[in-house]
Amino acid sequence: MNPKKNDLELTIISIFFLVLSLIGIVWCITSGLLAGGIDGILLIGICLMMAGIFALQLFLIALQAGWVKLPSHDKKPAAAPAK
Repeated sequence: MNPKKNDLELTIISIFFLVLSLIGIVWCITSGLLAGGIDGILLIGICLMMAGIFALQLFLIALQAGWVKLPSHDKKPAAAPAK
């Protein structure tokens, strides 16, 4: 299987579930379920957890594919100029 195609498929699936989780959060707030008690709070928590998991998955896919570069901490100091 082509790794680029696999990255694209995983990205599309992750974006779909991330958007679905965000829609669930918005629906829970706008429908008044959040003010109704523990059910709304737990639903918000589950939606936030799912959104976090799929956002992390997207980030890891982007790192692996080279779409995102993290700053490197192992930079060596510049050599002293010669006299």
